Order: sequence, then structure tokens, then C-alpha cells
Amino acid sequence: MKKILVKFLLLIIILSFTQLQLTNSNMEDRETSGGNTLQAGCWGEGIVCVTNSPLVFLRLYPRDDHHAVGFSLGGISPFTSLDYEVRYRRDSDGGEVEESASGTLDNSSGDDSKTYEWIFLGTCTSGGTCTNHEGVEEVSLEVTLHGPFDRSLSTSISL
Repeated sequence: MKKILVKFLLLIIILSFTQLQLTNSNMEDRETSGGNTLQAGCWGEGIVCVTNSPLVFLRLYPRDDHHAVGFSLGGISPFTSLDYEVRYRRDSDGGEVEESASGTLDNSSGDDSKTYEWIFLGTCTSGGTCTNHEGVEEVSLEVTLHGPFDRSLSTSISL
């Protein structure tokens, strides 16, 4: 019984790897990764790699206190700008509340990599008083790269 189960799991792994290698035949396809989904030899939570040329990677990571996240991208020199949106759910007296933060980063200089730190998971007043959002367990990031073609990437991490 164990041999059958092991063979079945190996088959699933091989088929999953094959499917990952065969995706991206269309330059406008969306790339997604959640948690530990692997692609093109990129391993680790919060990392997604694109298999089409140009090779692009996206990494989402928490700050040590888990009240902010940052992200880094590589292989983005053909793209002139990028839009990003961070989404998460937090605890509230009335239940869960969905929050988001978004922005645009310029890459007209053709940098091959960018790092953006820190996107605060909370609220701040105009006077500068900030309050952390509590009960955040997972954060997702979607990035759309703009240039000779558009490319959308997304990933998520557990806090």
C-alpha cells in the first residue's frame, strides 16, 4: 500500500512540475503563486518566477515585527512601470475586514531590480499616530508590470 501511495505522490509531483514548465506560452498570461508554489526552480514562500523571457521574479516578505511587508522584483528592465496592490484581512469588533494598499512605481530608468519597503499593515492619522492592524494571518500581493507587454504576478505569505 505504501509503494502505491509513494508512486501516486511522485506522479502528482512530476505532473505538477511538467505543468509549471509548460505554462506561459502566451506573453499576456497571468502568473500566480501562493505560499510555497514553485516555478522555474525558484523555491521559498512568497516567491514567484516567470518562465518566459525575460525571467522575472517577485518576492514578498514580512518585516520582523509582522506589521509591514516588503517586496522585491528582478528581471524587470524591459518594463517601464509597475502597479502593486497588497491585500489582507484583519480582525475587527464586527468580524473580519478586508484592507488593501496600492501604488505605482516608476522604472523608466530600466532598472533590472526594485525593492519596496515597508507597506504598513495598519492605519495612520495625519498627525502621524499609527495603529497596527491585529489578526492579520495572510498577506497577498499583485503586481502588474507595464512595458512592451503587460505581465501580472501575484503571491501571498502567511504571517
